[in-house]
Amino acid sequence: WRAGTRGVARRGGAAHSGAMAALLRGKSGFLQIVAAFSLLSMILTIGYMYKVLGHLHQEQKAMRMQLQQLHGHVGLDMEMGQTAVEPEQVAGHGRSSEKNIRGEIVASPVPRRMGIYSVGTTAGVGCFLVNEPAGGTVQIDVSGSNCATNVCPDCFITPATSTKDFTLTIQQCTTALWISSARTGIWVYTFINGGTHKITVEDATSTVQFVLEGSTFVQAWCGSAGYMSTANRMAFPATRLPTLSVDNGITMTAGNFDASASPGTFLTSVGTNTLSGDVTISGAKTFTTGTGTVSIKGATTLDDGANLAVGTTTGNTATVTLYGATTIGDAAAGKTFTLYGDLTQSDSGSVSAFSTGTGAVSINGATTFASGKNVALTGASTFTTGTGAVTLAGNTAITSSNTFSTGTGAVTILGDTTIATGKAFTVGAAGNTGAIRLYGPTTIADTTSPKSLNLFGSFAQTDGTPGTGQTFTTGTGTVTLAGAVTLASGKDLTMAGASTFTTGTGAVTINGPTAISGANTFATGTGAVTLQGSTAVSAGSSFIVGDGTAGTPQSTVNIYGDMQIGSNTAALKYSTVNLYGNFAQLDGLVPTVGTFSTATGAVSINGDTTMATGKDIIFSGVSTIGGGSFSIAGTDISLTGPTTVTGVNSFTIASYTNAIDCTGASGQAHGAYCIATR
Repeated sequence: WRAGTRGVARRGGAAHSGAMAALLRGKSGFLQIVAAFSLLSMILTIGYMYKVLGHLHQEQKAMRMQLQQLHGHVGLDMEMGQTAVEPEQVAGHGRSSEKNIRGEIVASPVPRRMGIYSVGTTAGVGCFLVNEPAGGTVQIDVSGSNCATNVCPDCFITPATSTKDFTLTIQQCTTALWISSARTGIWVYTFINGGTHKITVEDATSTVQFVLEGSTFVQAWCGSAGYMSTANRMAFPATRLPTLSVDNGITMTAGNFDASASPGTFLTSVGTNTLSGDVTISGAKTFTTGTGTVSIKGATTLDDGANLAVGTTTGNTATVTLYGATTIGDAAAGKTFTLYGDLTQSDSGSVSAFSTGTGAVSINGATTFASGKNVALTGASTFTTGTGAVTLAGNTAITSSNTFSTGTGAVTILGDTTIATGKAFTVGAAGNTGAIRLYGPTTIADTTSPKSLNLFGSFAQTDGTPGTGQTFTTGTGTVTLAGAVTLASGKDLTMAGASTFTTGTGAVTINGPTAISGANTFATGTGAVTLQGSTAVSAGSSFIVGDGTAGTPQSTVNIYGDMQIGSNTAALKYSTVNLYGNFAQLDGLVPTVGTFSTATGAVSINGDTTMATGKDIIFSGVSTIGGGSFSIAGTDISLTGPTTVTGVNSFTIASYTNAIDCTGASGQAHGAYCIATR
């Protein structure tokens, strides 16, 4: 068909080329135009035909790929006119038949190739290659183009080079895609393990799994809705058989072996049978061994109420040998061991011991210890004798941290007694009222290793023979008296040498006169000091407030009462007040106005003196102002007595306007009361 088409195209092209040449040889321009137009139309028609043929070829190729996916055949090459799709059996014939593209059933020229599949992940393969996953599971949804973006075939194979076990999960098989739409009916999937590791195949429900060992396969059926009891459930081969005979061996990797519904017996082989798990014999069933030796290598427990009997009659002579430790009962439920006969214990290579529980042990017969054997009590055991005298003929040692306790009678220790290093000597207990009497000198430790004496209670020291005063002497270390200390009346606290006396932070009360001897000083803290009685500074001593250092803040002296410096009596000396600094006198509370009064002696004011506004200088009696200049500033100046300017001194009135007013009685001549001379 293709060759015929190409021939037609070649013959048509040649004819049109000749026509074009004839038209070109013609003389008419119109005919040349018509011929050119016709030639162009033919060329376009031929190009369109080639384009249609190309599309047909692409569709044919796509159909061939779909047919390869349908059959999974290798080398299936279909051209136009060859057979395709859905092999069927021609009715009444054993030959293979197929449908051509016109839907006609024709006999297949060759027998259909079954069981031959191409392998890979590309489109058209018959068996899809499932590569090993990075994790533990590969999930494939067959309802879409999910096999490397292609429609999934019915066969899946794992590579021979897989390096681990993994799980292959087939999802949505009920709506599996077939070419371009969901399948209907039922169909079979084939799973092949091409490697050596185990592959677990399961459906989307994860309730049915099939494990493929290396180089094995399995087939599982799936169906569209309505054909299987559960959607997306695959039907694997049946596992129930009427009778199973195995020539070589059976290996189970999971699941249970359950023969409980069978009334038959379970007979093993004559070789060694190993039960790797726990074995339980249910109900009242028994366990009977043969006459051979039975070895029980693990711990064996009998249920409550069950007995262990050796032999079946009282005259049984069988021997019971216990090579390991034997325990009867336990700490929560002790049991009795009854022996009808003698008990003999013998050494066997090493010295054997005999040990009882912590309860009372009654030995009803006389007991004799072999020569050289001892009675040793361990743990919290006690040793109790009768009421007779007990004599310990040898040295007696109480080991470890065990104690020695006597009765309430007097205990006499006739020899020297030494308490071991690190051990305590305790008399009585808390609340004990017993007395300790030490009639000899008592020494605690020595000079090379001094120790402390801790007294929890009162300490009382009394004199010995009347008239003999006892002393109390400490070492040179610090002595701490944690409680209140009282000195008896007439007793002194004397500190020798350069000792210091330090009190606590509480109030200190000195009830008697206190004297600081010699050149010693008395210094207080930075808190306020209150002297509640009269305070006298002895003659020749100074009273200093602050340190006088320039540039540092100095203290303030507040005197709230009258202050007297010196005295006017013959027996006492008057004193001088020297002030290095300013003198400020302030009024007290209104209406109290402070005054300043001096003695009758001369008063020297060495600096300028300024009177506050409205304040006067009043001279009583006959007063003299001499030496230096004297200036008066103000509005009204009154000279109430005779005023004389002596010697060569002058009285100057500065420039003025009515600065001097001469006043007197009405009608009196001016010269009688206002005289100014030069």
